Amino acid sequence: MAIYPIAAGQPDLSGTFIPSVWSGRLLEEFYKTTVYMEIANTNYEGEIKEGGETVHIRQVVSHNVRDYTKGQKLQIDTLSKDVVDLNIDKGKYFSFVVDSIDQYQSDMDLMGDWAEGAAKDLKVAIDLEILAYLPSEVSSTNKGATAGAVSNYNMGTTGAPVAITLNNVLKYFTYLSTILDESNVPPDDRWIVIPPWLGNAIQNSDLKNASFSGLDSSLLLRGLIGSLAGLKIFVSNNLTSVSDTDTCWNIVAGHKSALSFASQVVISRNLEDAEVLGKIIQMVNVYGRKLVKTDAAALLYCKNNTV
Repeated sequence: MAIYPIAAGQPDLSGTFIPSVWSGRLLEEFYKTTVYMEIANTNYEGEIKEGGETVHIRQVVSHNVRDYTKGQKLQIDTLSKDVVDLNIDKGKYFSFVVDSIDQYQSDMDLMGDWAEGAAKDLKVAIDLEILAYLPSEVSSTNKGATAGAVSNYNMGTTGAPVAITLNNVLKYFTYLSTILDESNVPPDDRWIVIPPWLGNAIQNSDLKNASFSGLDSSLLLRGLIGSLAGLKIFVSNNLTSVSDTDTCWNIVAGHKSALSFASQVVISRNLEDAEVLGKIIQMVNVYGRKLVKTDAAALLYCKNNTV
């Protein structure tokens, strides 16, 4: 270990009397919080086997209920409903080598620690992709300048984003909740994913007491900060901004039944690498995501005016 500064004319004896050592601990890595397993259902995960497969999801049909008059001939309906396909067509992988010398010198289980870190990075990559996918899939009825099956709420459009302030946060949360109400979305298991700046605004406003009521502390590590207007609030740094008149954000609220997710690890293996005298760790994960109920989600397109 070199000690600086060194007096003029004195030799640098770094490593001569105090040799270098390999630490038995890794420098801690900070990973982004992932939320996709909190906002999606995995009802169909057991039905996939490998990449490229499709899960055909049958939807419950709506029935026509008519007035009845004694003696009338009953009208017979033909029931039909489109099938929603959940395609397992996405994939992520990692592959790295652990040199045998590194393992020996570090005196620790590098393979296990690095594989665990790679798995977390893989989850973050999936989370980023899913959150970027959602906004375009929301029903046109539940977004834009006239959102709502009954009401006409301005939820922002390209070129005209809604400006979110400390004074109107609750209003837009209630708009999102009302839009879901008008689509007959059940009140339980509703969620919203917001960027950190909006989470900060809520927690530093008069809304913080309301948002923390009923908070499930076990979900804190997964980004839950509370609830407002019946929406569980998840803060995620995996939401990406878009360039418009300002830096803008697509904030989606929805119901857990709306988003389906299924994944499968198709390759997970340790290989000997003769060239570097080490172990190769590899994993391939295939998955599919589908907003199977596009009217069970709502979109707020906004910019940050909280500061």
